[in-house]
Amino acid sequence: MRTSQPKRSISNSFTSRFRHSAKTWRIGEFERRVQLRVDKNRELKDQCVLLRDDPQHYSSYIQKLVRLQENGGLFRNLEVGGGSIGICLARLWKGEVGAVVLQPGLNEPWDLHPILGISQRLEFIFVAIDPTDGEMRPFSPLVLPKAINLDHETLIVHKSRWQS
Repeated sequence: MRTSQPKRSISNSFTSRFRHSAKTWRIGEFERRVQLRVDKNRELKDQCVLLRDDPQHYSSYIQKLVRLQENGGLFRNLEVGGGSIGICLARLWKGEVGAVVLQPGLNEPWDLHPILGISQRLEFIFVAIDPTDGEMRPFSPLVLPKAINLDHETLIVHKSRWQS
């Protein structure tokens, strides 16, 4: 008489395997897992900053910050990329860009909450840029079940690259 093994569902197998991991993973090419890691020794001067709109639509403080290095800015280059906030932040988490700048405005929970959790786990910080004087201060966006209006531009950067 054969005894059958209980079937393990894919989701149970996956969660039991990674539930207690201190690492953060993404699905890479050919559906292989790839660990998300930040090269803490890589400086902003060697990286691009990602904006979601034309630099002219940002404050003068951000425009100065994102200038090319030879013009007094912090970054090697800048990119303007459309798409969702999730796609933009995924590029940051994967190390394709060194920072992302978000404009003020209404943020829906389904857009904001997933990026907050992953960003915090990978030790990225959110820095508010005061629209009146350009002062930069780290902050923790609120997690609420409703849309949140951010009245300032936000720089998202890894904590290893932030000097207050």
